[in-house]
Amino acid sequence: MSKVISVFIILILIFFIATFRYKNKFLKGANKKEYKLYVILGSGLFIVDLIPKKIIKPYIRKLANKYRQIYVTSDVKNKCYLYVAEKICESLICLILVLMFVVVYLLKSSGGEDIKRIKRPSEDMPESKYYLTADGDIKENINLLIGSKEYTKKEAYKLFDKRKGDCIKRMLNKNESLNKVNTSLNIEDVEYSDGMLAQWQVQGEVINYDGSINIDVIDSNKVSSEMILTISYKDFSKDYKVDITVGNVKQSIQDKVQKYIDEQDRTSDYVVLPEELDEEKIGFRSKKNILWIFILGIGVLYAFAMFFLRDLDIKDKLRDRHEEMVSDYPKILNKFVLLLRAGLGNVKALERIILEYDARGEYRYAYEEIKYMLYRIRLGEGEEKAYENYAKRCNEMCYSKFAGMLAENLRRGNLNLGDELSDELNKAWKERENVLRIKGERVGTKLVIPMILILIITLVMIVVPAFMSMKGV
Repeated sequence: MSKVISVFIILILIFFIATFRYKNKFLKGANKKEYKLYVILGSGLFIVDLIPKKIIKPYIRKLANKYRQIYVTSDVKNKCYLYVAEKICESLICLILVLMFVVVYLLKSSGGEDIKRIKRPSEDMPESKYYLTADGDIKENINLLIGSKEYTKKEAYKLFDKRKGDCIKRMLNKNESLNKVNTSLNIEDVEYSDGMLAQWQVQGEVINYDGSINIDVIDSNKVSSEMILTISYKDFSKDYKVDITVGNVKQSIQDKVQKYIDEQDRTSDYVVLPEELDEEKIGFRSKKNILWIFILGIGVLYAFAMFFLRDLDIKDKLRDRHEEMVSDYPKILNKFVLLLRAGLGNVKALERIILEYDARGEYRYAYEEIKYMLYRIRLGEGEEKAYENYAKRCNEMCYSKFAGMLAENLRRGNLNLGDELSDELNKAWKERENVLRIKGERVGTKLVIPMILILIITLVMIVVPAFMSMKGV
């Protein structure tokens, strides 16, 4: 399977190499800093052109309506075209990375390798289950239980001596030494992970069978007592008799191989697998791990999800645009009223505002919309029509009111425009306060989780030492 995936990766890379210069002249007009994947955007454009127009055109048209609010004077259609191409490139790169990870995983795993022997688990490890595939003349998936390695007699007795001190230390419990026993002993049986068992036997009446001291037989003098420690390993057994009815049983491949393994010497490091069963050749290979299928599925889904999750960035930009425009509205209105009362006309006042804005070297949506409106007026568009288009592009209630007042003043020559705008200015400042409050609440919500984490850490730092000091007391 790794070969198939590798071929697929190579095909995708060949596709990138073959198409990265697609529409190269068109790409020369794009801003390289704006597009992180500018080098391979041609490949994305190639795929976009392959998508049926019935599908891609409505999507780009819907996208363009949002982009017109973000990019005021730019060619929105081309930006949308490049945006979709970049999303496709990102998804393909994500897919390539996932496929490469799966290939590495498959190559490192031992699935599918021919094996002749299996290493037993160490003495202190439980028996292991191996999933193998019988190959050759006999083919069958089998599950084998490989018992852990057992100690030889010499190894067991050597380990008994080593564990004697550990057993005595455990038995003493809170007593200082064997010569100064003044409190209960811990004589519970201890079973080690390798199957070795340590047991204490009480001799005499000084120590009770639960390890407590028998005060009734203790006088003022020191009393000696005797205890026996028994450490055992594979020496004791308990038999259970189970009645079963046995018929004409046909032994399966798994049972035959398991029997072959169980008959081997368990002191050896490896289990040798049979090469023949019932005079038929048999081979084994480890069963392939299918975890890579899950990884591949998740990766492919994530690659597709990336294509659609990128649209969340546009929603965030539109929200930021709304907040910024509402925040700038009272500032623009205040400057306009001052310039209007200073004797400037509508267009001249707006030009003066834009002149000051250009000197700051910033990019603000509200000012860019005014700048574009003045550009359209200089090209010959009617002033009233320019105000109407300005209101549509802004797509904000406050700017629609402002544009409506300017258009009304142009049609009827309203002399009270300054007073009306002053009233509107008071409302604008209140609206700006509401937007800033909502923005602050959103920031506060984002800080809730870090604050909770800080609270938990603080509580741990206070409570843990307190409990430890209480335990010490």
